[in-house]
Amino acid sequence: MEGIRGICALGVVITHTAFISGLVGSYDSPPTNMFAAALMSGFTVSLSPFFVLSGLLLYRPFARASLSGKPGPALGKFFTRRVFRLLPAYYLLTLVCLFVLNANSVDSVWYVLRPLVLMQNYDAVWMAGMDPTWSVPTEMQFYLVLPLLAWLMGKLGRTGATMDQRVRRMMIVPAVMLVLNFPWIIYLHWGHLGPYPKEYFWPFAQLGVFAIGMAMAVISARAQLEPDRVPALHRVVAAHPNAFWLAAAALFVVNCFSPFARIGYFDFPYSAAAVVQLTTFLLWGPAVVLPLSVPGAASKFQDAVLTNLPVRYLGRVSYGIYLWHFAVIYFWFQNGSIFGNDPVGVTAFRGRNSFLELITVVVLACVVMATISYFLVERPLQRLSDRITRPPAPTPAAGADPVATVVVPNPVTATPASQRE
Repeated sequence: MEGIRGICALGVVITHTAFISGLVGSYDSPPTNMFAAALMSGFTVSLSPFFVLSGLLLYRPFARASLSGKPGPALGKFFTRRVFRLLPAYYLLTLVCLFVLNANSVDSVWYVLRPLVLMQNYDAVWMAGMDPTWSVPTEMQFYLVLPLLAWLMGKLGRTGATMDQRVRRMMIVPAVMLVLNFPWIIYLHWGHLGPYPKEYFWPFAQLGVFAIGMAMAVISARAQLEPDRVPALHRVVAAHPNAFWLAAAALFVVNCFSPFARIGYFDFPYSAAAVVQLTTFLLWGPAVVLPLSVPGAASKFQDAVLTNLPVRYLGRVSYGIYLWHFAVIYFWFQNGSIFGNDPVGVTAFRGRNSFLELITVVVLACVVMATISYFLVERPLQRLSDRITRPPAPTPAAGADPVATVVVPNPVTATPASQRE
């Protein structure tokens, strides 16, 4: 899980640096190398696994509780862990961007509070260095609504008399979410809102990838509760894990040469191209994640790609890499208040550096910033979160030998940290 996060974070950085370097075309600016531009276009799928993993890993304990008829996760613990996971690194970036890059633009208390209360997706005001942070409100709002979705899915599941019936009825909610994703995308890309309207960054655009992750969580929970009845999907994945990655590679190629869109350009697509792109994203995420989440499905090839130390380290600090890469680009171009100028959008610097030069600078600087963020901010606060949410140690019964007391591992907390959100 750590490894795939690292690779996907690099994919996001590649996508943006390819655009800013001018390698990829945009409207009246043609690509500098058509083949390379088409290849770089494929990396736009890189965000999909992050949302799929959120749906899978965060909903699975709720799904397990609903299917087993037991109480669900404590919401206080759930929200505490989510806040400590998502916000500290984001707040560090926000403060730097506000007062180092955008200091000249601070004209009110609301200008400062807007990103701190995660409202920048709705009251849209551009801030240099915070371009990719639209996904943070999207994630947080998913966290907030997940217990409600879990309650509804559990209520539907409890009407089933058998495990199979409960699973099928719980799938109704993610199925509706998945279907609703398509009309929303068509509405956004119909053309009447213009390119990249503020609604484009609302969380509804990610309904499908979250829903697929939640559906995978239901199947996974069912497999955990009935280990003697392996779901058909899990049997296929375990037997042919590399076939799913081969399918992901084919989908990547489709995304490189997306039908109904100009090859090698990052134009805002119209509805037909947007629907193809959405379908590719929805299929690519689970094709990549399924072999990593199904017991016994690992292959030697996937282990070689994902479990080597450099990739695992990139995965560990992947959140920081994702958050900081645009801020690093603004610093590289000396574009911001600290340099004595009002920042302008990075499109003003398209073509100033070659792709190889820009990607090298950005990746190295991002790894440094992400490392600082992880070890000085994220990890200490995650340890604090663990201490806050850790249940009190059981008190031995009177007369019991404390040395002989057996502690049964919790199946959730016993999961390796790399597999927990």
